[in-house]
Amino acid sequence: MHELVVERRRGARERVVLRRYVRADWLAREPDLAPREARALRLASRAEVATPELIAVDADGSECDVPAVLMSRVPGRVRMEPRDLDGWLRQMAEVLPAIHAVDDAEVAELQRYQTWADLDELEAPRWTREPEAWAAVIALAQGRRPRVKARFIHRDYHPMNVVWSRGRLSGVVDWTNASVGPPGNDVAWCRQNLVASHGLKAAEQFRELYEAVAGEEQHPVWDALGVIEMLPGGGPQVAQLHDVGLTSLTRRTLRARFDSYAVSIARRV
Repeated sequence: MHELVVERRRGARERVVLRRYVRADWLAREPDLAPREARALRLASRAEVATPELIAVDADGSECDVPAVLMSRVPGRVRMEPRDLDGWLRQMAEVLPAIHAVDDAEVAELQRYQTWADLDELEAPRWTREPEAWAAVIALAQGRRPRVKARFIHRDYHPMNVVWSRGRLSGVVDWTNASVGPPGNDVAWCRQNLVASHGLKAAEQFRELYEAVAGEEQHPVWDALGVIEMLPGGGPQVAQLHDVGLTSLTRRTLRARFDSYAVSIARRV
């Protein structure tokens, strides 16, 4: 990811972002990453929330050495230690229905939601002190899913993909994984990231705020399908959280938080 300054006529300058897809292994699996993000950005621009504006796309790397997307820069910064936690959670919850409300024929051209975990190979994490709760979560993830209307979803919605300016949510970024799927996935993905960064209480408050603004209940199956996706990596990782300033978090803390989250999901079944 590169931030560039473009100088236009009469000396006017504009900050833009160039995203270059350089991972050969990722491109080998998903060669359409750049045009896929471009399509998602076009759709995201129709939501009532600020998102990067698509400027240009190099689908095959013929112009930019690798596939790439050029987009506007959304003003703001990631904020992981807000002064007003309640307002921070509320604004993130309020954005999701606006994203899910995007209704356009082009939505059908997006990739379909699918879990990033092998559902046949799941087992409780070795580090857990709550194996029964994890067994219930896994059974829920492997079971029947409720019928819901597939909608435009971000598919990687969490606090590190949200930017803020002067205490207000100023935009949502990183649309590569946008999909057609269950809105509950966006809620679940944000919740498990909140469990890691701020604990179970914050994640539960986010769920309640979302349910109030969306007017629908978050089914626990989406939370189960979300949280099991982190199991193949051996458990919650702390490096990314350290990178955004949460340096006091330890692997032990995260494991305890995710055990508590598994218990909370199991109790809602």
